[in-house]
Amino acid sequence: MAYFDARAEYECRLLVHQYVEAVDAQDYERLRGLLTADAVLMRPSDPERPVVGVEAIIAMMQARPRTPLGYHLVTNLIIEFDSPEQARGSCRLLLYLADAAGADVPGRGRQVAAMRVGGYTDRFVRTAQGWRICERRGSMFGHD
Repeated sequence: MAYFDARAEYECRLLVHQYVEAVDAQDYERLRGLLTADAVLMRPSDPERPVVGVEAIIAMMQARPRTPLGYHLVTNLIIEFDSPEQARGSCRLLLYLADAAGADVPGRGRQVAAMRVGGYTDRFVRTAQGWRICERRGSMFGHD
């Protein structure tokens, strides 16, 4: 039977959700507590150019324009364990984008300017500080 740890699965799932929350909030410093120092990110929009290392990932994110605003929805999240120290995951995502300069209408929010559909495959490792994402591979399925 394959290895399974319910607490570890919860922690890996939480990392996926905390990652998109940090990105949507443009609070990229929070990624330090989610990624390994040598993490690799292959963005869905540019999967052929990996960004290597948490410092490079944070710098790349900080250099992006502050608009559009993003709102990620994560679904179909699956975590599987290769060992007590390593796991893999996959998820689908729906990304809504809105112009930060657009009106934030009470009860309606901002007008959605674009929508993207894609996913991530992840690798997780257990570190002395807990579970961390060591690799994220993004892919796009479609767009508006």
